[in-house]
Order: sequence, then structure tokens, then C-alpha cells
Amino acid sequence: MPSPILYNAEPAAAEASADDSNIVVTAARRQGSNQDVPVALSAVTVGDARIEVADLLSTGPYIKALDAAAPDARDAVLNEQAKLYGNLSGFWLDVAEWYRTKGDPAMAMRLLLTALDAATADDETRQIVAFRLERDGQIDAAVTILERFAALNPERPQPRRLLALALAKRGQAGDLDRAFALLRDVALTPFNSAFEGIEVVALMEANALIPALQAQGVAWTLDPEYVAALDTDVRLVIEWTNDDADIDLWVIEPNGERVFYSNRLSAAGGTISNDMTAGYGPEEYVVRAARSGDYKVRIHGYSPDRINPNGTGRVTVRLIRDFARPGQKEQLVDAEIGFRSEDGQEGDGSRPIATLTVPAAR
Repeated sequence: MPSPILYNAEPAAAEASADDSNIVVTAARRQGSNQDVPVALSAVTVGDARIEVADLLSTGPYIKALDAAAPDARDAVLNEQAKLYGNLSGFWLDVAEWYRTKGDPAMAMRLLLTALDAATADDETRQIVAFRLERDGQIDAAVTILERFAALNPERPQPRRLLALALAKRGQAGDLDRAFALLRDVALTPFNSAFEGIEVVALMEANALIPALQAQGVAWTLDPEYVAALDTDVRLVIEWTNDDADIDLWVIEPNGERVFYSNRLSAAGGTISNDMTAGYGPEEYVVRAARSGDYKVRIHGYSPDRINPNGTGRVTVRLIRDFARPGQKEQLVDAEIGFRSEDGQEGDGSRPIATLTVPAAR
């Protein structure tokens, strides 16, 4: 059984994130807790926009045990809980995030990587770990995991797209042209009809790389009819880690209009991509000229009724300001797929994830 203090791999030094200095950690009372618990990334400045993130921490029994522990007893409590739950990759994913909210990134990273060594670790574990590594600036480690993830799943376009995004973010020699080629292939290669819609998302992302490729003098090829600058004020993208979950992206615009699968184009010009009822996503919302105010991101759907060692499955969210522009900024968030009332479900069956606030024009 894995142990948090026996994990041998030392994580690479975290790369600096452009937004790290703007992260604000605040306190919120979580249901079932008798104390105020810091919530990671509760408020983040991304460019000129502000993002508020819902309390997305797990409420598992081991988290409640850590909540109740005195600071100097936490590691002992963790080891006791690991004896009970340490064979589950979801345990390590959850406790890693808990330590992160407590301001212990080194311990959080060790626990996150330990999830890969759990007896139940699988492709879903790798996807979640890679996403969090990318979120936390550990791009080299994320690329390494995503290389394997993509190699193990050649029949799926999503792993190739995720690898491309990480390569583009790293930007080392050869990364951008490889990222472009991967995205181009995702956009142009026929895949299972369950993944219909990903080609539009990937094509938009491939086009966003063209200016950087040209600036570096790197040759690229794409049919001219697919070349178009599609920059946007706000771009929101979700994916999920369960193949049998049906998750929908909902965005509530500042005027209160809900943009979702049955209202794909709003009066303000916001649009939702193709509704994926099977597969892993992605689904995206874009608005090229965003009105000032709050853009509320929600997920709606159901999690599959099956035992999952990673938890209920997760939805990953990319909140992007000024997409495909020189000042592009993004924030990554992941949350459990859960739609029980105690998870924040409201009368419409949706769950809040984050709110991105666009300031008034100056």
C-alpha cells in the first residue's frame, strides 16, 4: 500500500505561474465541518478578470478526519487514513488537494504523484494528475504523463489534444510545431461519432498557435479554408474523466441568459459548442466581445452508477481570458462529478463551478 512518507520521487521544482502572485486563499465553512477551511483558488485574478471558484474540496471521511486534526497531528492522521484508503487513487487525489489548500505545496505534490502508484491507478488517474500538474506549473511532469496517456489511447482524440495543449504551454524547441500537428490531426482525423465536436475545438486551438509558429519561422500546413483567427474575450472549456458520464456546460451570462445545449447562441453572441452526450468532452463556451459582468460556470448531468477508485469522476475546466491574443491568461480548475444536494446542486439540477467577472471597459 502506498505511503505518503515513503514516496521516493522528488517532484521537480515548480515553474513560476504568471498568476501565482494574484491567488487569494480565503475561508469558507464546508458542510459537515466544525471549522473554517481554506478554499484553494477561491479568488484569482486572470488578466483584468476576476475568477471566484466554488468550494470543490471532497467531503470524504479522510478529509473530515484531517479537518478535525490539530496541525501537528495531520501527518499522523494521514498515515492512519492511508492504512484504510491508500489503495484507492481517489484518496491520494483528495488529500493532495487538501494539503494544497493548507499552504503545503510540497506535501501536496508528493501525495498527488503517489496517486499514480496506487493499486487502482488508471488512465483517469493519469488525466487528473497531469491536469493538476499543468495547473500548478509542473509542465514537464505533465507532458511526461500525457505522452503515456496519449500512447495508451490511440483510438481517442482527447489525450492527443491534452498533450498538445501542454506542449504549447511549455514552448520548448519543437513543442509548438508538434502541438500544432497534434491539434491539426485531431481536427481532421475521423474519430468515433461519440466525439463529434472536438474537431471544432481543436481547430480553434490550432489556429491560435499559428502566430507563434510564424514568429519562430516554423513551417506549418493547413488547408486555407480552415485557417481563421478566432480570438475571443472569454473562452470556457470543460472535459470529464468518465466515459459513461453525460456532462453539460452551462454559462449564465451577465444579463441572466443561460447558454447551454438547447440555447447555443445568446443574444450577446455567446455560443456553446456541440453537445457531447457520450465520450469525454470537450464542450466549450466562447464570446468574442464580452459584456462586463459575471459569467457563471455550472455543470449539469449525471455521474455513472459504478464503483470508481478515483472518486465519482472529475470535470476539468479551463477559464480563459483573451484567448489567442498576446495577453492570454487562463485558470485551471477541477471538480468532482457529483450532483447530490449536499454537493451544491440547485433546483435546476446543476452545480456551480466558478464565476469569471469581466470588468467594465475603461
